[in-house]
Amino acid sequence: MAESRRAWVKVEYNERDITEAVSSSVISLSYTDNSSDEADELQLHCHDRENKWIGPWYPKLRVEGDDGGRELSGEGWSFADSTGAFGDINYVPAPPSNAIPGTILKAKICVENWNSEGDYFELDCGAFEIDGVDFSGPPDAVSIKSISTPLSSSMRRVEKSRAWEDTTLRQIAQDVSDGAGMELMYEVESDIQFDRVDQLQQSDMAFLQELARRYGVSVKVTSDMVVLFEESVYERRAVVDTFDKQEVGIRINDFSFSQDTTDSVCKAECSYKDPKSGELARAEFVPDNPPATRQVALVNYRPGDLRGDNFREGIDTAEGESGGTFETGFSPFNETAGDFDDIRADATDNMIIQARAACREKNKKEWTCTLKLVGNVNMVSGATIQINGFGVYSGKYLITKARHKVGNWYTTDITAHRVLGY
Repeated sequence: MAESRRAWVKVEYNERDITEAVSSSVISLSYTDNSSDEADELQLHCHDRENKWIGPWYPKLRVEGDDGGRELSGEGWSFADSTGAFGDINYVPAPPSNAIPGTILKAKICVENWNSEGDYFELDCGAFEIDGVDFSGPPDAVSIKSISTPLSSSMRRVEKSRAWEDTTLRQIAQDVSDGAGMELMYEVESDIQFDRVDQLQQSDMAFLQELARRYGVSVKVTSDMVVLFEESVYERRAVVDTFDKQEVGIRINDFSFSQDTTDSVCKAECSYKDPKSGELARAEFVPDNPPATRQVALVNYRPGDLRGDNFREGIDTAEGESGGTFETGFSPFNETAGDFDDIRADATDNMIIQARAACREKNKKEWTCTLKLVGNVNMVSGATIQINGFGVYSGKYLITKARHKVGNWYTTDITAHRVLGY
């Protein structure tokens, strides 16, 4: 007799396996894996017929910004059953130096006999910090929400001002990671150098994302790691799965495809004023097989120095004009606080990288799809898939979001865009 398909979740709380203790009350688990900029999310939905979740099992939450780690709940989770088999789940072993200090929830999605009899696969969702608990009814149920970006880290909230000179994107990312006590994973092929970069009253997260995005680099922060990567590099990877229209109703539950040329561009042009020479620099990028549109992306970053030629030449301007102009090619900049606060362009900027990044940001939105699938542990953000049998929509796609849900059944929803090839 053939074994039936089976999907379930393993759950850890503060480094302790609580799967057996909570399995009877778990209604569903949902895990959302985002490719960049947005944090991953994990939500555990449980019934509470015995009032344990709003009583002794209520998760401990940290008060954001409270360095003392003050907790909002009373007893916290104490999963000692009648035999004492599970002990005190509130016990927290000494964490590694780069671990986040909040309440950690980990989960794995497990499948057995899924593709063929006897197989077994796991999807490690990672580590999450609990940031909220909802209680509703009837019937009584709780939803425990958690996020991959640590609430207890200063990366999201604390605004800073600092500067780097003669540096690289890798070094800036390393400094940000070190300051948060996290590891850095740097998967960027381009050599991105800077004369000077200023962080002005921004959180580390917002600053790093803004700076990296200009060069086509994505930023993702997990519980203990800062990841910088280029989607263009991921697009060249081998596909992890192939889906054909003939599989609708078998592996594909639902689908939608879209072509939208509203923001598509045929090329990008960069222009800025060199802060050292005062000369205007220009560059353009034209992708292979550009979209059939005449739109052009104009990339016009502020010059590195708005204080004029007299400042560059060391002339005292305390009593007079700054000299020079603020022309940048596409539009003028004014000597205002707003212009000074923007990230500046530098003499060492690789303008082709900037122009290519502008093209990618626009054109990756042209061909997109969403697929609702029978649960598939291979569907993660940053993976590529091949789609066949859908006519003009067929091709190779990069997954930008994957949502896994395990309840009465296991399903996976993905969002993806067609690879661009540049």
